[in-house]
Amino acid sequence: MMSDEQIIRAIKEGDRKGPIELVKKYQSRVSYFIYRFVCNIPDTEDLTMITLQKAITNINQYRPTHKFVTWLFNIARNTAVDYIRSQKYRIPLDIDVDLFKNKILVSDSNPERQLQSKEEIAYIESGIDQLSESRKELLRLHIEGYTNADISEELGISNIAMRCRLHRIRQEMKVILGNEVYS
Repeated sequence: MMSDEQIIRAIKEGDRKGPIELVKKYQSRVSYFIYRFVCNIPDTEDLTMITLQKAITNINQYRPTHKFVTWLFNIARNTAVDYIRSQKYRIPLDIDVDLFKNKILVSDSNPERQLQSKEEIAYIESGIDQLSESRKELLRLHIEGYTNADISEELGISNIAMRCRLHRIRQEMKVILGNEVYS
């Protein structure tokens, strides 16, 4: 495997081995890094390729006074943050929390629908009760309508970590509840 200096020189000289070696050496590390931002595999794969392409295209901006890997991961971070901002990225819901909120707030005059809503709410609540205390707290704050920033501040974690945890909680709730609630 080529060293970073050899990869940089090969890319600058137009040698095809440079970009290939860059991808071989850093693709998995950059992917893992970006995944921590977006918690989504297809987006991670796309953003990883965009990051590596930016590094190849802008190799002349690299200054050898810094480590190459630091420069590369700055590109990865900026690419992920730009993507999140441009998409107003929100982790997709596997469990429709808004539907759950609406069921709680529904004041339907039909007694049969009221009973069905109460049963569904009880079922969802029983699923929430199976979560660990920290996961329950995060999900309840989200259901109550707190913003991601407020939840992050309340729990003392970064916004990205909070979104990743929320995504994992949704996946766990989907397993716990199955598809019965929303089918």
